[in-house]
Amino acid sequence: MPVELDIVDHVAHIKLINPEKRNVLDATASAALTKAVADAEANAGVNCIVLSATGKSFCAGGSLDELMQAQSDDPLVLNDIYEGFLSVANSPLPTIALVQGAAVGAGMNLALACDIRLVTPFAKLDTRFTQLGIHCGGGHSWMLQKFLNWEQSVAALVFGQIISGEDAVAKGLALDCVEPEALMNRAEELTAALAGVPRDLVEKTKQSLGVARSEKSHAEMVQHEYIAQAWSLQQDYAVNKLAHFKSLISGK
Repeated sequence: MPVELDIVDHVAHIKLINPEKRNVLDATASAALTKAVADAEANAGVNCIVLSATGKSFCAGGSLDELMQAQSDDPLVLNDIYEGFLSVANSPLPTIALVQGAAVGAGMNLALACDIRLVTPFAKLDTRFTQLGIHCGGGHSWMLQKFLNWEQSVAALVFGQIISGEDAVAKGLALDCVEPEALMNRAEELTAALAGVPRDLVEKTKQSLGVARSEKSHAEMVQHEYIAQAWSLQQDYAVNKLAHFKSLISGK
């Protein structure tokens, strides 16, 4: 299989393992990725996903053969390509992409589908669509403009400007740029903060961030968070945590 799932403690590690084809996101890989995400979500002990890839490339994008098939007689095959990265984009769990090399077209979509991107100096975020003579797909223009301003988006998508790892951080497209050997360690630093945190709290918090982005007013978010915070205060995790911190403050 071109995708591997390994669950360690509370983290689901999903890895693209087809370096000979630069981890191309063809229909087979896309279906395998969708299954891996579903299996991770089905595990009650998992509260975050780390997505990585073997070899020098993160993901070379969709299969040219399948794109040509869509060109000639079956455009529905495009949905098969979209399925994998959309399963990541729609996951209720927080997701981290480790982009060590080139992320092209649908591969860039896969990186953008994650909540956080950690990159290396060798990372290259390349839309490539226009340069291949095709329109972008999978909601690429929408995802791109979640992070980039208008000029940056036009430069990347229309003019084909490739974004390096360091530039991705500067433009707000990635959280950190580290050397390849430090990439997984940086991810582990982030995921360690969720050890022991209830999954439903993690999911509700991510959901609230999404709601807040959908042009809600401050007043609407106050009400939304009031309901969610009141719920969280009734859970055993919060009861124990608050009591623990109170004992530390009081010196008992």
